[in-house]
Amino acid sequence: MKVAYLNCMSMWSTTHVYKGILTKLFEKKQFDRREKKGQHADTLNKLLAEGKGNSEPTKIIILDEIDQFINELPKKPTPNTNSTRGRKASGT
Repeated sequence: MKVAYLNCMSMWSTTHVYKGILTKLFEKKQFDRREKKGQHADTLNKLLAEGKGNSEPTKIIILDEIDQFINELPKKPTPNTNSTRGRKASGT
């Protein structure tokens, strides 16, 4: 079993969180600084998916104080039931 414990208060961004997880779980010490935002997340997803169902040890990720990044989460589109698109707005 491999455990990655990160106190996110010491991190600057979600990119640093992903880098920390990669370092602790996969012992990746070198990262390409030219990687675009989000590529570390893709790399982590790929490595975790590759380990499913084989002899790789179970991985546990503990992210303390992760709530400081709540505004950096990707926004999911939500249906807007009060949309005025295609019709004239009433009032004024």
